[in-house]
Amino acid sequence: MAEVDDPSPVLKLYREKSIDAGIIISWSNVQSIVDEILSANFLVGVFDQNNVTRRTPSIPMPVLENEVSAMEATRHLLQLGHEEIGIITGDQDNPAAVERLNGYQKALKAAGISVKPEYIYTGRFVEESGKDAIHHWIRQGELPSAIVCSNDHIAFGALKALKEAGRDVPEDVSLIGFDNILLTEYTSPALSTMNVPRVEMAVALVEELIHRVEGEPSETMSPFQASLIIRNSCSEKQA
Repeated sequence: MAEVDDPSPVLKLYREKSIDAGIIISWSNVQSIVDEILSANFLVGVFDQNNVTRRTPSIPMPVLENEVSAMEATRHLLQLGHEEIGIITGDQDNPAAVERLNGYQKALKAAGISVKPEYIYTGRFVEESGKDAIHHWIRQGELPSAIVCSNDHIAFGALKALKEAGRDVPEDVSLIGFDNILLTEYTSPALSTMNVPRVEMAVALVEELIHRVEGEPSETMSPFQASLIIRNSCSEKQA
């Protein structure tokens, strides 16, 4: 394992034949580092599709269908009878945030429900955005009956703000997160969320790299989809 801020140590490992391939895991954009490794004719995979600006066949990576997954999250709330459904987005320079917003909008349109701009809160993938969105909607008198949170950290912030405002989850507002990080099981109430199959994605990426190192033909990695985890933060719309 090496830091990706400086690709020199990684390139040294390749040149010394210490590694045949590598995987980059990062919270930030790694396109420039990937380009350096590829230009030296070495093999590298990227775990997070959102950390490269160019998705090409030369860069093995598992792809999560964020749009389809967000549609399923929104449909779950629709099936519970909610129509006033809001969304708190992630950073709009992050492709995942845009794709999840698109999925939310498509699910509403498919159900014949108008997308209301006032129910879209543009935030970031941090807890503070969840708090800020709830405070904003309460001040405006436009608190939705259900909210799609673009990741679990946003949902944690929303949950805290709703409790502070004396609103019950899920009786007053239903919340659904995205990612299924460990803490979602231990919030009160436990958070419904979309589970990202990280283990399966990592296994597929490693297998793809092994195939390429060994020069064996391999099938293109199929896209992955998040699956709904139902816990206690969503309920049927109250009459």
